Amino acid sequence: MVIERYKLEIVRDEGPASPLDDVRLGTIISWHRDFMPEEDGRPWVPPSKWEKEHPDVIKLPLYLLDHSGYRVNTTGYNLVDPGRWDWGQIGWIYVTVEKARKEGYKGRGWRKKVESTLEAEVKIIDQYLSGEVWGWRTVENETGNVKDACYGYYNRKECEEDGKRALAWVQEVQFELDFNGD
Repeated sequence: MVIERYKLEIVRDEGPASPLDDVRLGTIISWHRDFMPEEDGRPWVPPSKWEKEHPDVIKLPLYLLDHSGYRVNTTGYNLVDPGRWDWGQIGWIYVTVEKARKEGYKGRGWRKKVESTLEAEVKIIDQYLSGEVWGWRTVENETGNVKDACYGYYNRKECEEDGKRALAWVQEVQFELDFNGD
């Protein structure tokens, strides 16, 4: 009879690194008093003035839902709150055409690809703000000691798959150690 010595736990990452610290294509500009991820000493500029000063950008609106936590997206929250009590546009995520070209966005459909990338970046920021960042750990059943762990997954399924591989590896190594008497 073989009793598994370790188990896999999938947990929320309690201290994920901010995706705003990563190098990304888009830059966020916000006029919300509490949500200004790109604070770098720039003075506040009214949105209409900013648009006039930045005509050569690809931008998507950035909406914030502030209700028992923060959520962000590029489409708004009409289905959740049609009265707009708890949400509104707080800025844009944008990239200059020049930067997009330097990053290799060229050819047919390049603007749509840029917009898709910006949307994906906002989705990761939303996951970060809402606590949807995952980790796995292999835990010894008898003692509760963590044998191995990895965190920072924005895709739970990928986290589970990697965790299962790690668990199989830990069990295999432990079996060999037990079998060899080490």
